[in-house]
Amino acid sequence: MTNLTHGWDQCVGTAGSGNDKDGMYIRLQDGDTIRVVFCGEPTARRIVWDQAAGHSVPFDAQIHQERDAKQKFSFNVYDTAQKQIRILELSQRTFIDVAKLRTANGGTLENCLTRIARKGSGKETIYWCEIDRPLEPQEAAKVSAVFSSDAIDLVDVMGGGDGYTSAPAAPAAVAPVAAPAPVAAPAAPAPANDFDLF
Repeated sequence: MTNLTHGWDQCVGTAGSGNDKDGMYIRLQDGDTIRVVFCGEPTARRIVWDQAAGHSVPFDAQIHQERDAKQKFSFNVYDTAQKQIRILELSQRTFIDVAKLRTANGGTLENCLTRIARKGSGKETIYWCEIDRPLEPQEAAKVSAVFSSDAIDLVDVMGGGDGYTSAPAAPAAVAPVAAPAPVAAPAAPAPANDFDLF
């Protein structure tokens, strides 16, 4: 997979300023932990809560107040539980943590298995992320092949990126590298057989 930076750089700049088990989106509930491989570039978008609709909608400066807008960051990830590409959407705070993890890993997360855990709900929600381990060459090849054929157009699916968009790019093979020291995270049991993840 390639070490792309355009979408990451745009999203980092922007950030500075019930589980959908079988669906396209990964939705973590209190106590959930996932293991994913980040693929390609993220896409940022601004959203606001629409009380009448009962869900978030894309920010529109003609309709919404600037102070009500929130940033969301979407990724194509290889979900090891479903063995497919899915969308992971993160808040600004969690995206910044993931971006720091990426920087500590030499500017990429496409060469490693990343663990993300959620604890709490509502305003008390906390997410942890850490590099679980580097990918083995055969795992990297499998993820690359799945992403090449199944990449999700985040801009199309998420309804635009408010000027901060990037399309999925075809990945190239990547050599595994050693993982940096892990970021503090809750303990989660490793699967009995990592081979089953890929």
